[in-house]
Amino acid sequence: MAEDKRQNGPDCDFDKNVYDSGHTCNKFLLRTEFQERNNIVDNDALYPTLNDPNFSLKIAAKQEFNETQYDGTIHDVEERANILANMEFELSPHQMFVKNFLSLQTPYNSLLLFHGLGTGKTCSAIGICEEYRDYLRQSNQTTKIIIVASPTVQENFRIQLFNEQLLKMVNGEWTINNCVGGKLINEINPTHTKNISKEKIIQKVNKIINTYYEFVGYREFSNYIERKQTANVDFKKWSTEEQFTRMKRNLKLEFDNRLICIDEVHNIRSSDENENKRIANALTFLVKSASNMRLLFLSGTPMFNNYKEIIWLINIMNMNDRRGLIKVGDVFDAQGNFRKMKKGEYESGRDILIRKATGYVSFVRGENPYTFPYRIYPDTFAPDKTFNNISIPSENILGGKFIENSVDTITKTIFVTDIGDYQRMVYNGIMISHDSELKKDEKANDAENRLSYTKLQEPIQCLNISFPVNTSDLGDVSVEDAIGRGNIAIKQTIGHQGLQSTMDYIDDRSSDNMKKGDFVYKDWVQSGEHANFLSREKIGRYSSKMKNICDMIAKSKGVVLIYSQFLDGGLIPMALALEAMGITRYGEKRKSLFKTPPSEPVEYKTMQSMKAEGNKSSSARYAMITGDKRLSPSNISEILASTNDENKDGKMVKVILISMAGSEGVDLKFIRQVHILEPWYNMSRIEQIIGRAVRNNSHKLLSYSERNVMIFMYGTRLMDTDREAADVSVYRSAEFKAIQIGNVNRLLKEVSVDCFLNQSQANFDENTINQKVRQVLSNGDVLENYAVGDKNFSMVTDFMKDGMYKCANTMNVNSLDEIKVNNVTYDEKFIMANSQKIISKIKQLFKQKYFYLKDDLISQINYPKAYPLSQIYSALNSMIENEGEYLMDTYGRSGRLINIGDYYLFQPVELINPEITVFERSVPIQHKNDKIKIRMEIPSVMKDDLIRSQMPSNKNSIKNVVSDKPEDNLDKVTKIVKDMYDQYSTAVQYYTKPETLKPRDTLYKHVGVTMNKMKNSSIMSSIENEESKDTAMYQVLVEHLMDNISVKDKMSLFLYLQSNPDFSLGEEKEHLFVMRIRKYFDNKKYTFTNSSGSDFSVYIFFDPNVKSTLDNGIYYVSYNDTWKLAEYQDREDIKNYINDTWIPSVKDNIHSIFSFMSYGKTNANIADYKIKEMSHKRSTGSKCNDIATKKKKTDILKNIISQSFDKDTPDDNIETVMNDLKGGEKDFSMKEVCIFAEFISRYYENNLKGNKHWFFTYEQHVMLHHILNVV
Repeated sequence: MAEDKRQNGPDCDFDKNVYDSGHTCNKFLLRTEFQERNNIVDNDALYPTLNDPNFSLKIAAKQEFNETQYDGTIHDVEERANILANMEFELSPHQMFVKNFLSLQTPYNSLLLFHGLGTGKTCSAIGICEEYRDYLRQSNQTTKIIIVASPTVQENFRIQLFNEQLLKMVNGEWTINNCVGGKLINEINPTHTKNISKEKIIQKVNKIINTYYEFVGYREFSNYIERKQTANVDFKKWSTEEQFTRMKRNLKLEFDNRLICIDEVHNIRSSDENENKRIANALTFLVKSASNMRLLFLSGTPMFNNYKEIIWLINIMNMNDRRGLIKVGDVFDAQGNFRKMKKGEYESGRDILIRKATGYVSFVRGENPYTFPYRIYPDTFAPDKTFNNISIPSENILGGKFIENSVDTITKTIFVTDIGDYQRMVYNGIMISHDSELKKDEKANDAENRLSYTKLQEPIQCLNISFPVNTSDLGDVSVEDAIGRGNIAIKQTIGHQGLQSTMDYIDDRSSDNMKKGDFVYKDWVQSGEHANFLSREKIGRYSSKMKNICDMIAKSKGVVLIYSQFLDGGLIPMALALEAMGITRYGEKRKSLFKTPPSEPVEYKTMQSMKAEGNKSSSARYAMITGDKRLSPSNISEILASTNDENKDGKMVKVILISMAGSEGVDLKFIRQVHILEPWYNMSRIEQIIGRAVRNNSHKLLSYSERNVMIFMYGTRLMDTDREAADVSVYRSAEFKAIQIGNVNRLLKEVSVDCFLNQSQANFDENTINQKVRQVLSNGDVLENYAVGDKNFSMVTDFMKDGMYKCANTMNVNSLDEIKVNNVTYDEKFIMANSQKIISKIKQLFKQKYFYLKDDLISQINYPKAYPLSQIYSALNSMIENEGEYLMDTYGRSGRLINIGDYYLFQPVELINPEITVFERSVPIQHKNDKIKIRMEIPSVMKDDLIRSQMPSNKNSIKNVVSDKPEDNLDKVTKIVKDMYDQYSTAVQYYTKPETLKPRDTLYKHVGVTMNKMKNSSIMSSIENEESKDTAMYQVLVEHLMDNISVKDKMSLFLYLQSNPDFSLGEEKEHLFVMRIRKYFDNKKYTFTNSSGSDFSVYIFFDPNVKSTLDNGIYYVSYNDTWKLAEYQDREDIKNYINDTWIPSVKDNIHSIFSFMSYGKTNANIADYKIKEMSHKRSTGSKCNDIATKKKKTDILKNIISQSFDKDTPDDNIETVMNDLKGGEKDFSMKEVCIFAEFISRYYENNLKGNKHWFFTYEQHVMLHHILNVV
């Protein structure tokens, strides 16, 4: 709300000047605001001003806001958790509130959404943005809404705005259930035209988004401001005033009347970091320059590092309303406490911050006890490993005075490990060498900063893991003394150099082959006491933390998350330790880090060797999400596997290792343990890591008793001293900051614009909930009486005794019950806010019943979420009066909603009289059609004379069908078989007697030679009998030939052979060939029990000339060996079998690289052999013959062969197989490579190599199309 210039004094023209907190005009503004705060005139017809001390109270008194109260009702936690886990998406009350609060109906311009984890901040922001977009559209403005966020969050914003995967067609119209519901679809299809293509809907919605939204990163936003600001400014010729005036004018032209939404606004906080400072300064100058902007800030932690950050945020929002600015010193003293009121002053620091924050902050708590997993800290599951039962060190890190925090919740929940004996020597040596520097730092330090985190980096890395050093040249000098004296460089014992000095490995940073791996212990390591120092048995000497993690994983159930900011000094040695336990790397693209795995793979549940007798389960695997391409070339595939619903117990990925860079924007699921290797200098970073695992509905697929996460924040006990370790010191410093921030957070909650509306969210403390539940932890421990709810003196309670707080007001009002609601500003827009959702619920209810009593209908609408009565009545009235609004009953009949007294009834459209009986409403009118038109599309292959002649009618089997011209049928089939036999005999000839060929020789000569090489290679070494090898090769050859003829010829052959069992070409070899064709068809037959309990078999064909789906399939069924075309019920049974039985049995066992047959788009009679890797989601498969170079083809062949081996197979073994296939030649021929790839894939498929599927026929690929994503 911009102030009138005339009130600001003659020297204060804010369109021309940029003022700061010391400016005379700024002091005048602050004085004016204070005076107005004490002279507020109440007027229910207006919204409260920002100077009103009863702001949140008057907001809550407005009916449009009063209807959006937070539901803090205490339910049975387990029952409510299960209800909400299965509830469809719906906007929460607080999301409706902020949408109304920052709408064009209100005078407010800026808002900070201080909303916790899982509250849907993005969805809240979208509601506000869409409200503003409506204004832009209606006023025909072309300016865009600016969304400032990281790339990951930008993509998430777009997805939540419109996720095409959520599109559903209902009665010919597209619907979507997301943040904006059907708003965008209604905008592009206002007339509700039916059967618009999905592609057109997606195209038009994306066009709207691109027209009205601009997505930029933080640095990009800063550059954007600076670019516009300096446009056409002559810095050489113009005076400073002229430059200044032009820059302000430029920004006004570009940004006036814009909405700017900044996600995670704490990322651009005003700080000493150069990049952050630059962005903050750019935004500050923009806000000072532009007019009528709307600012929307999002953050779950508005003060990321220290309490001072709130001043910049509050000033930015006040500045946008042309209000006075404050300084840090106005609010806080040097110790970070609120400044007390001095003599002659009218306000304390707390009072000033309350006044300046009024009207700018919306607070909604994060985790709730119903949809979030419970955090279980060591003080609950391992109290003997915390400072509750372990003596707290009496000295600080340097042996000086110990500074205790007023609250020690964080330090009391650290999981304490006893430093390893070798690790202790290294740590002591580092501390001796750093002693003087750290003492200087401590003396220069104030209460806020304590010891510099950067000075503690080396001892902290040492407490992660201390690498062995070669002391053979030091004689009797200990490691501790050698480091202290400088004989051994500190860096040699930790991090990158520590890893480098103990391990040999490849570290390739070239863009085409980025890799870090093939780790091998150095010889000096293996020849002495440090041999295999990363094994579970030995690692405790070097890392007490990693030893505990290994032990916890060994007895864990579910998925485990490990975090470290360090790669060489954290995640890499941790990954190597996991491999030493037998946990292998997930994914086909990245081998394990060790060059030769040191242990046999272990089973993911028992953590016992996979070679244990009868163990056919999955091996334990780990994923690395680091953001470093050398270690994580495929972050997306590892994230997808980790969050796959089938990974709820760790079957696909048991352990996830993440760094800060790799975890940004990553939402994980099913995490049962979180291990945080080292601390950070503030708790915001730690909370972000825990927040990756503790997510809204992240554990809903687990049983209620397992919806919990064990949290391990590691600290160290030094054992031989009373000093605290470096990691504990940093946690204590972070705790100190968190307590200071907690004091400010509590004030923001008290002054928040929705304080009264959301007051019941403080009900979730464990005393108010007063429920104890049974929880089973990941390590198998059972908490029989776990108290649900917020814990006292925790972050969620701002480190205070409890989470209860009083909303700021001068009228001594304590709750909503004391507020008189007024509807002066309540208009139709607010009444219709939930209209579409309520109407949708009403339509669903009338599919179940034909009439409802008014109270019963309202009760059903309000389950499980309640709506204001005014909105329900408005929706009912809208449905009754709107003649275009139809209901649909359980039979699919259209009808209208009518109201008679206290009843709401379904009125069929064909009946006009509203006083009909219930029977007449519910029973459709009998009607006999004069005729029924059936339009049948006959697949083109069915138009073939032979096939049409074999099509049965009147339920006769094909055995009883006699062709009009049987001689024609015989001639056609004979030609098909003879053509194939010619190719077959050529291949067999060169298979049995291979010759040296030239590239121009016919294909099937090359096929025969290739088959011979394959037979004599180690690929078929498991078959000892030569005759069995020949049989296997001939089977593959016949399959190849049959899959390369047209579908029409294949159907003709099938039908003729079924009706003519004695068909043969005469010669013995030809007869044997026909028998192999019959075997081919036998192998392609599906047999199952139908819906009536009868066993039958089916042959499946698809016409490549039309879009092939299950509905278009050509099915031949057999009851007792008689074949006929499938009728309706048979077809339904077949489709159900394919969807419910066959596809589920196949989809989880598809190999990562597979082959399949397809037909050309231009010529549906020519089959193509294609190859695809499952990880290439966007690829639809590559024709092998179209691959340009022999090298690329050879690489694919090598990939297929390598995938058939165990992951620990040396590369030399794979090269041996490749050389076998070359058969003594220097290289493959161009034709050979694709033949090898196809025949090996078919052979592996026939033997179900590794219990995986390697090859799919055309029919199978059609049935699996949506899973394989191929064409």
